[in-house]
Amino acid sequence: MRKDYKKRAAQIIKRVLGEIKPDAAAVRLGERIIREISLLLRREGLNAEVMLGGSLAKCTHLKNDFDVDVFVRFNYSLCNGKDISDILYKAISPLSPVRVHGSRDYFHLYREFKRRSVQVEVIPVLKIQRQSDALNTTDLSPLHVEWVVKHTKNNKGLCDEIRLVKQFCKATGCYGAESYIGGFSGYSLEILTVAYGGFIGLLEGAAGWRGRVLIRNKGGSWLKKEASSGELSSLGLSREKLKSPLIIVDPVIPLRNAAAALSYEKFSLFVNAAKGFLAKPSLSFFRIRHLTPAGLLRKYRGLPIIIGRVIPEPSQDDVAGGRALKIFRRVKRNLAPLFGVSESGFEYTNGRAILFYVLRKTKISPFVEVEGPPLKRRDDVGRFIEKHFHTYKQNGRVFAKEKRAFTTPNGFLRRILSKDIKGVKKVDMKFFS
Repeated sequence: MRKDYKKRAAQIIKRVLGEIKPDAAAVRLGERIIREISLLLRREGLNAEVMLGGSLAKCTHLKNDFDVDVFVRFNYSLCNGKDISDILYKAISPLSPVRVHGSRDYFHLYREFKRRSVQVEVIPVLKIQRQSDALNTTDLSPLHVEWVVKHTKNNKGLCDEIRLVKQFCKATGCYGAESYIGGFSGYSLEILTVAYGGFIGLLEGAAGWRGRVLIRNKGGSWLKKEASSGELSSLGLSREKLKSPLIIVDPVIPLRNAAAALSYEKFSLFVNAAKGFLAKPSLSFFRIRHLTPAGLLRKYRGLPIIIGRVIPEPSQDDVAGGRALKIFRRVKRNLAPLFGVSESGFEYTNGRAILFYVLRKTKISPFVEVEGPPLKRRDDVGRFIEKHFHTYKQNGRVFAKEKRAFTTPNGFLRRILSKDIKGVKKVDMKFFS
């Protein structure tokens, strides 16, 4: 960062913190829920520890933008052939929990908080001291909380640095490890902020990221470098966990990449945003702007654009968002070779998705060339000629000209939207020129 921008960056950071730093009300909400669940467990005669988890426990949550995670930690003695999810469900049934199926079932509750509904996840885990004791990956989650708290308890300013990083990533569009986002998880950003010592330190580091970047704590010191294939293979991580452009070795679970969900697209988005802020600090880097049809039409005024809405069938966000993303990719895959796509985008929030494609051209040839077999394969050539009306020979092969079913984006949309799309309630797309 150039010196003349440091003062501007400091002013922006101070203002943003004033907007995103929460009061104690959210923590009090979490504590109230813990008391409710603890009372119900005691009524059932269950000796289990109820603790706050997630960003609330770490003190890294954002103002009016958080969920509440609660861990119910059972002793090993209860796990002897018993399902701790069933045990927990029976105990908290007076709270009308919604059961969510996973590698180990957990539960959703909903509470009103400052005129909005807050989702509460109640997660049954085993109380463990070591990674090797875990019977399920969720058993390790409280250890993640402990790791972050250990690094922030004597440096409360680091909590604010983490908040800045989270807000920056939310505004940039690269926050969230869900499959339909492919961005950073909150925990991965907490590790990165600790490793780089703060928000600006992380941006300065990210501006120089190239290739496959490895972040790990080794002997109490942070290693941050572009890693060779040999170095990555020596980590002992599975091939699946090494696919992302950023490998953050989890300090709690060394055989886990905390950034495994990060896509190359979101990696580049973050790196470019880091460079942009360091070059010219602005509040715009922290402002979340959702995609809307009106906003897209203003931004791309005069350019040919397709704008769509997708409403998946009700389901968990990761499933529903994944279905909407599949449609976005399918349309782009078919659209790009025909009309060209100069820009595109996708956003899934609150059970629905907005997507768009800016086109390079609005009309294509009424005919398409179909490539046939080599001329030396006479039988195949004969069958090809019988099948197609207008054929010709060129460069040792037979070709045919076929009339297209459409020549405009509207025709394309009619054709692709006429097909059955499973798991989706509604798809609506329109072309604007």
